[in-house]
Amino acid sequence: GDKIMASGMTRAGVFDSFDIPLWFKTEVPASGIVPPVSFQHLGALLVTQLENTSDENLNIFIIPLVYRKTDYALVGFREPEVSPVSLREEIPGFNLITQTVEDYAPFVSSQPFTTIVDARETEAFAYWGIPRADNIPETVLGITVPKPGGQDATFFSTTSKPARDALQTGHAYHISAEWDGTELRFPGEVEPNRPRLPIEYVAEYNVSVTAGTFTDSHANNKSGYFDWDAARTACPAGYHLPSQDEWRGILPNHLYGVYVNFQGIGKGVDNCVEEIVVGGQEKRTFTADYSCPVGAVGVAYALRFKDEKNQYRSAWRYEYLDNPSAGGGKMMKITVRYLGPASTLSLSNITNDAFWAETDVEYITRTFPACGYIFSYGGNTSTLRVGEWGRYWSATDSDSMYAYAMVFDNEWAGSRFDTSKPSAFSIRCVRDN
Repeated sequence: GDKIMASGMTRAGVFDSFDIPLWFKTEVPASGIVPPVSFQHLGALLVTQLENTSDENLNIFIIPLVYRKTDYALVGFREPEVSPVSLREEIPGFNLITQTVEDYAPFVSSQPFTTIVDARETEAFAYWGIPRADNIPETVLGITVPKPGGQDATFFSTTSKPARDALQTGHAYHISAEWDGTELRFPGEVEPNRPRLPIEYVAEYNVSVTAGTFTDSHANNKSGYFDWDAARTACPAGYHLPSQDEWRGILPNHLYGVYVNFQGIGKGVDNCVEEIVVGGQEKRTFTADYSCPVGAVGVAYALRFKDEKNQYRSAWRYEYLDNPSAGGGKMMKITVRYLGPASTLSLSNITNDAFWAETDVEYITRTFPACGYIFSYGGNTSTLRVGEWGRYWSATDSDSMYAYAMVFDNEWAGSRFDTSKPSAFSIRCVRDN
């Protein structure tokens, strides 16, 4: 026929045992003696050096790599608002006459791919695909870790990595990643000329129903509920329950007001003084501007971490949104864009969709599901406001009976809510340093 199926390895494989399809075109003379031929590559290799920096072996199952915002013929991809395991994998048909890719066929894996990356070791993985010249890929790394009982956990990198240009056939493209036992990251994703922002210390997911473990979903019914005493020791190794000073680096103290207000009231505040602990350092004083534009229901903006040096100066957007995860309900999404000391942007420059739609800049996001809470009083317990409210403990108490929490709902969000310790809230941990 005039077509071949370029069925290279469609799931990431160990690099040193990787096969890729090649092709050549030649005319066979009447003598029947075929002259020397030049093989050509049909696609490109995408290679990830995955370093396991933890003290435990990493058993990887199924999908070590995911590439989004691209149109590879063979590589599964994930759209931002789709379930992390929603992938497409296809085998391209290569037309030998037109030398174009067409008639993609669904790929069905004969067996799952598994491998082990030993503790403190690095392994190279490769993906093969036919690139399209009009698409510049943006890479999100993902691994699925098998757990006892068949409850696999999928982890995705906390940021994405855009390529500089469209990829070309016959080339191999390399990136590095690291797994620290709880998160998958790109080394160097925080540029050396800027500090790590408070939002980057926040874990990607809540603590699960089992203390010491993270859930792998932002669904409102997948997180654990813990009273304050239990919450203090519920974070996995390398993480801790954030203090009220650390939560203030994510949301301001002020409740019921004009700071992070989701009601579109058209108010704000300038030069709000905030004392914040960043990355376990000493408490520092910054100022911030907040805005709740008229009619902008469900969104608020802030220009935060202003001081003499402006090293942490950044734009923040807070949104109260529909939760796309199974079960629906609401969530709060925080998006941060670093500005730094060289930026001259003011609050009015960032309170519009165009600013947050700009490409070729880094956005840091964290999602907080509205898990509700369990209220305990007089021996009675009730689970309330699931899908509507978020209640997240801090490690700071106000007295023997009450402690502070980060809270949000459809009206406002803030980091200083005083509530009774027997109540059971969600937990979002932060890194130790």
